[in-house]
Amino acid sequence: MYQVLCFHKIYNTSVLIDLMKKISAVVIIFMFFLCCISEGNKAKTISIAGSTTVQPISDRMAEAFMKKYDINVTVQGGGSGTGIKMVGEGTVDIGASSREIKEEEKEKYDLNIYPIAIDGLAIIVHPSNKIENLTLKQLRDIFSGKIRNWKELGGEDREIVLVIRAEGSGTRAFFEERVMGNVSVSRRALQKPS
Repeated sequence: MYQVLCFHKIYNTSVLIDLMKKISAVVIIFMFFLCCISEGNKAKTISIAGSTTVQPISDRMAEAFMKKYDINVTVQGGGSGTGIKMVGEGTVDIGASSREIKEEEKEKYDLNIYPIAIDGLAIIVHPSNKIENLTLKQLRDIFSGKIRNWKELGGEDREIVLVIRAEGSGTRAFFEERVMGNVSVSRRALQKPS
């Protein structure tokens, strides 16, 4: 699963491309912020919106950037889809996403896309649950509501309580694409923000 920053307008990208091969992700993010304040764009505020997974990174980078430059950086969540839409429509300067950008989003918006990290997805159970491994099919059957009790998988006679990220989340989209395929998540699943 990719963590990406999307920019509607980038200034002096040739310098960025050369530097990206040589410097760390932290410095790259600083460079992205600098692009938003080029000579032709004397912004006093840089706005970032999107993935709540990426938000802690954005928050820390914004703090460090504001200490060094006299520029205000605002960071808000809202989910990957929201961040992509907002940067695409020019509502914010930077959109953060915890999923890959969809083809239709690439076609609709003129974005510069920069992966900043790769992370994983973990499915967890309560520590008292003795089930140690599940197949992809079993996960799909659990989250679709087909399997509703742990005893169906060799566990205790206990109802399975499903908890999943809210719709609009990049993590949720990744889960639905990679785990669920064309099967819908059960309406019984409790939807939670990050």
